[in-house]
Amino acid sequence: MKYFAYLLLAVCLVGCGEKGPDPKVEQSRAQDAGQMRSIFDKAKGDYNSLSQADRDTFVKQAGGNEDNARRMWELMKNGGLNGPGGAGAPTGPGAPPTSGG
Repeated sequence: MKYFAYLLLAVCLVGCGEKGPDPKVEQSRAQDAGQMRSIFDKAKGDYNSLSQADRDTFVKQAGGNEDNARRMWELMKNGGLNGPGGAGAPTGPGAPPTSGG
């Protein structure tokens, strides 16, 4: 546990520079996300209808793992991490009650 705390401290110190994120990396991420969205829209949300080239591109941009690509696809299909309708109140244990009590 002590080693984990030291590692966490080291990561925080190294990551706390004033420089901020690399604009080239952020631009690349934005382009990848845009291309993934374009592929998703082109297939109208149906992963099974993807061409092999689009599937390969999507999987590559999802980290090269087919399972990760399918999970990302389902997240996109279902409105992201917060479900349909975009951002909302947190759900699950510790979330505020939804039915007045």
